[in-house]
Amino acid sequence: MQFAPVSLSQMKDQLAQLEAYELPQAPAPVATSRSSMGARSFAAGATSPDAAVVCNGVVSFVSGMSEQNKADVRNSYLYASLVASKQFPKEEDGAKWYELFAKVMNELGWTFINKRYSRFSSQDTSLSMDQVGLQVIGSLVASAALPGAIGPALLKAAGTALDGLKKTGNEKPINLFNRNASKPGGGQFTLSACAEDDEGEVIMAFGAVHCQSADSKGSVLFVNWNNASSQIYTGDARMVLNPLVYTMARDLVLKRLGQNIESAIANYEI
Repeated sequence: MQFAPVSLSQMKDQLAQLEAYELPQAPAPVATSRSSMGARSFAAGATSPDAAVVCNGVVSFVSGMSEQNKADVRNSYLYASLVASKQFPKEEDGAKWYELFAKVMNELGWTFINKRYSRFSSQDTSLSMDQVGLQVIGSLVASAALPGAIGPALLKAAGTALDGLKKTGNEKPINLFNRNASKPGGGQFTLSACAEDDEGEVIMAFGAVHCQSADSKGSVLFVNWNNASSQIYTGDARMVLNPLVYTMARDLVLKRLGQNIESAIANYEI
């Protein structure tokens, strides 16, 4: 993909803006058993698919991605999530959260191919948010002109990542997710799948789900919500990472995230 050129002065302005954003204080690490994957890095050169809970999001990686690219995805995703959640913490602020998240991601080097946010409608009387998230990703992948088998691989990775959260031994990821995605009047979470194309570019299929409900109880993802008493909004986007821009922002992101990298990211195998 041909990225729009970014001048040195533009990059300085973007870095100044990124540094000016307010972040929430890093929470204490989530208690976990020894079997949890935690936030450790996977072995260099690993090619098996894996996933991570990042704040209120589930991020999955198609096999073959480099460890540096996966770290860049997790950290940029976390930075944008924390900025948006700090400024718009309430359940009714879903659209504003999504717009600020997208703005920060763009400043970090993610180029948006398309982006939308709208009311979700369904004929089903009850819905689970994991199903809604997969529908969002599925629709995005079906409408996108993705090269080769990347589209189906992204959808499969997203579904496998959600299934992986239910596995015994993944207490830290699901606890972290529930803590960040659950709201008193509903819930808000994101679901993403990433892959590298033949040229090494990182492609992300991104979906956001925001639900306001009078009868919200339990885990955001895996319980059924009454469609009649719920308002559900979804956003989706396809993004490509400009490595030149993020390389210049990487040190700033790592410095500002600090302990959040340990406490707000939980890797797990899928």
